[in-house]
Amino acid sequence: MSKFTVAMKRFGGFLKRNAVYFLIILCIASVATVIALAVTRNSALQNPDASISDNRQDEPTIKPDDPNGDPIDKPDDPNDNPNPVEEKQTFYAPVNDGTVSKNYSDTALVWNPTLKQYSTHLALDFTSEDKNVFASCDGTVKETGYNALDGYYVILTHKDGYETRYLSLEAESTLK
Repeated sequence: MSKFTVAMKRFGGFLKRNAVYFLIILCIASVATVIALAVTRNSALQNPDASISDNRQDEPTIKPDDPNGDPIDKPDDPNDNPNPVEEKQTFYAPVNDGTVSKNYSDTALVWNPTLKQYSTHLALDFTSEDKNVFASCDGTVKETGYNALDGYYVILTHKDGYETRYLSLEAESTLK
């Protein structure tokens, strides 16, 4: 027998005797890789701007090259603004003398005693002694009604596609 054949037989025997250990090491390495990827991805999601540099370069300035010294043409009307600034919508609290009873939470789970489960809370809940509910912003009534989960509700649409939902209203309260 050649030295190569003897070496291959020995190596094959070594692999057969230690195959279980190789599989265990492979599994541990796989789990460690998955954990490392999950941790780095989670930290990137919690701080999304970490990889974006804040070194903003100044916008280039254009200097007219006018060797003759001729005046540069200026617009006729300085008040003529080709890009008018649109008014932004302002939203107000929908109740008088109200307090926030539950904050908006889209990342942390919050116990929901009604559903008896943990879930995100994608709303801002207000409580008030006053039963009057006011629209947070000018809008159009899209829908009103009652269902078992939301109680009496009113849904308003606003410009720019915003929508406000007023849920768990009392039957005698009205949206003003």
